[in-house]
Formats: sequence, structure tokens, C-alpha cells
Amino acid sequence: MANDAVLSEPLRVFVYGTLQPGGTYWQSFCAGRVEQMCPAKILGHLYALNAGYPALVLAEPADWVYGCVLHLKDAHTLQGLDSLEGYDAYRPPVDNEYNRCSVDAYALTGAPLGKTWVYHMATDRVQALQGIFMHAGKWNEQMHATLAFPNAQLGD
Repeated sequence: MANDAVLSEPLRVFVYGTLQPGGTYWQSFCAGRVEQMCPAKILGHLYALNAGYPALVLAEPADWVYGCVLHLKDAHTLQGLDSLEGYDAYRPPVDNEYNRCSVDAYALTGAPLGKTWVYHMATDRVQALQGIFMHAGKWNEQMHATLAFPNAQLGD
């Protein structure tokens, strides 16, 4: 894997959507694989996508995006998340659904938590998917169900 050197660092990942506790993919990808978790925030822009999940865009000026920092038990769990998020370090970034990078995370009080991985999407991809900006910087599946997406057909 291209990022083997990085995998020796603490395995923390900021999650803001379906990987959060109680989310669709928590049980399959995170339950039993997390040593510790804490509510957190990072800087970026959060969008809801018609596909049923959110996307984070890292752009300035930024707003707070809320979620959790997960301390993973092992690198295998991170590799599983990479697969779920459509990220492959060997592919050109434009070919990944999401890309993974390291960002600063903060406790909800504003105290720094250090660097953490986060999956983010390119602005042009979010625009092509007609993402809806989430002004409050929070996302959950119940909230998502209430959104009206452009060009959505009944039953989508």
C-alpha cells in the first residue's frame, strides 16, 4: 500500500456520515474495531448527496463539520474504510470517489485533538452529484430523508 509509512501513526479517522455510531455502516465496518471515539469537529463544507450519504469538501473559507474521531484498533480496519469510500492510494485522485488526507480535528470545546484521517470529495464531483449544502455542518440519515434533491423522482 502506498501509505504504509503513515499507517504506523495513530489510526484515527474523522467520520461524519454513515460510519458514525448508529449509521448504516457502523456495525459492518466499525463496531468492535474501534478502541475509542469522541465527538469532534473539523473545518470544511458538508453536503448531502442524493445517493443517501454525505460528502465533505475541504475548501476555504470553511465552516465547522461535526462528527466523531474514531481511534481504530488496526490498519486492516482503515483499509476496509478505504474500500467502502472508494479510495485507492494507487489511483489518480480524480478516479477515487473519496480521497483520504490528514486534517486537524478539534473537540467540541475547541481543544485540539491532533491530526486525523478524513475522507473528502472533490468540489466538482459534489456539484455533479447535485449535493445540498448542510449549513449546520451535521448530517444523519433521518435528516437526509427529509431533503428535496434536484431532479429527484418519486420513489428515489
